[in-house]
Amino acid sequence: MHRHGISHALGYLCCSIASGVIVDLLKKHYPKFNGFVTSMAIHLSGIIEYRVSPRVLSVTFVACLIAFVWGVGFKLKFGGRK
Repeated sequence: MHRHGISHALGYLCCSIASGVIVDLLKKHYPKFNGFVTSMAIHLSGIIEYRVSPRVLSVTFVACLIAFVWGVGFKLKFGGRK
């Protein structure tokens, strides 16, 4: 599995950068997204008793979604190989 370390690092970097851009586009073109993320951040802050910025939460959430899709694609492409 060591041979895939660079792809994981590249995937993390791409997810982090792309999620910031995607969140900015979504907030600009879909105002309901901003309201959803803000209410989700308030709710999550109450559960974990820690303040979470809506910006940080939205970027983290989108980065997780991108990483999930990236991982599924990677597994489908290389999952059967050894």
